[in-house]
Amino acid sequence: MSDNPHLEEYLNSLSNKNDIFSGIPDLLPEPILRTYGKYESALEEYNIHKQSGMTHPDDLADMKHAIKDLKVQFEKAMQKHFPSFFPSPIHKQSENMNQTSENSIHKNSSETNDKKQDLLSLNEKYIQSLKEKDNIYTGNKSLLRGFLRELYRQNVAAEKEYSRLYDAGFKGMDEGEKMAARQKFDSAKSRFYEAMDDFAQKISSQKLKQEEKNTPRAPQITTVNGDKISHGHIFQHEKTEDWMFAYRINGKNMPVIRLSAEDAAKFQNTVADHDTSAAVKEVLEKYNPSKLLPKVPTTEWVASNILSDGRKLDKFTIYKETNEERAGYGKWKFYAQVGDIKMSRLADFESRNAFFDRTQTPAQLAEKLFGERLNLASAYAQYTLPAGVNNIRIGKGNDQKWQISAEVDGIRTPKRELSYDDRTSYFKTKTATADQLAAKYLINDINAMREQSVKTDRSMKV
Repeated sequence: MSDNPHLEEYLNSLSNKNDIFSGIPDLLPEPILRTYGKYESALEEYNIHKQSGMTHPDDLADMKHAIKDLKVQFEKAMQKHFPSFFPSPIHKQSENMNQTSENSIHKNSSETNDKKQDLLSLNEKYIQSLKEKDNIYTGNKSLLRGFLRELYRQNVAAEKEYSRLYDAGFKGMDEGEKMAARQKFDSAKSRFYEAMDDFAQKISSQKLKQEEKNTPRAPQITTVNGDKISHGHIFQHEKTEDWMFAYRINGKNMPVIRLSAEDAAKFQNTVADHDTSAAVKEVLEKYNPSKLLPKVPTTEWVASNILSDGRKLDKFTIYKETNEERAGYGKWKFYAQVGDIKMSRLADFESRNAFFDRTQTPAQLAEKLFGERLNLASAYAQYTLPAGVNNIRIGKGNDQKWQISAEVDGIRTPKRELSYDDRTSYFKTKTATADQLAAKYLINDINAMREQSVKTDRSMKV
């Protein structure tokens, strides 16, 4: 048992007294707990990305490699603080000697072990020992590991045996036996050299990949803000098989975008015409235009707090709803305050990006999102009434609620109830007209009535 009370507390929590990793992680001493926390967080993040099916395989591979490094760091920290739970090198060597004979190691144990552990990382010390970096044979052979080590030992043993026979003049051996001895030596030597040549190719391939990874990729698009967009490509979701678009801005991965099948096909066709930049631009223009738009200067963005009617925007921000009892829990929301009026609402994708990318000022976003609540004339400018709609009526119904209706080509629409904000804008602040309210509330009825009229005319003609 340990003299350290913190170590003692963790040791007492072990569910398996022979397994140092079976304890309660929260009871680990602070230095180890920090290392474990990094490993656990990385593993959790990797699993989330993998299960979502929305992360590109290359990015998953990078995350997995980082997890492997963090796991090694955690295990080393555990070994440092709890050495008695880890076998000594002598004990390991004894176990290996008892497992199998020298001849069967190469065929079974070493090959299986190398499948579990990457050959490059297994022989990292040998690579570091190379006197000539481009000559794989100039390293310290005693540092070879895995099946390379076994092949080297077999080559040395075969060479010694052949040298012994040669020095003895192949005494008592006929020509066939001499040839067999030579073939055995050549075979062992050939296996070792072929394996080393393959190993050299793997090292070379890894260097190229690392160089490609470290070399910044030429941007596919440079925006008006100077941001460099690269790595734009599409791939299919693992589970749904939907087409996804992935890209980076200034080397940072952006959230993937789900494309329609039509847009995915268009992207592929444009890329096939050797115009990847145009393909990437078309996708962003349609699905995330704020990435391409000019940013509002910081000074202007901060100072923009006056609405179109002269009122001051006292506060405007974005946040994630953390109250489980409120609607939209876990989702992004906008919050605004003008005088005593406090408002919040779910953040749509376009407005959220405009805020984070700073392509619209807080005042512009506030008018867009809360304009009707604030009775701003700018909020109703978007509503346009089609021609041929007239005789708009705004009044109370039998239930004493304010309603609106209109005539479409001589036929009256159903009555639709007006909201409190729209009534205030119409009657009190005079910032909304009857035509604008009719366009807002009755446009679906107007379109449906006209479609039905067209169908009726066609049937009469037939």
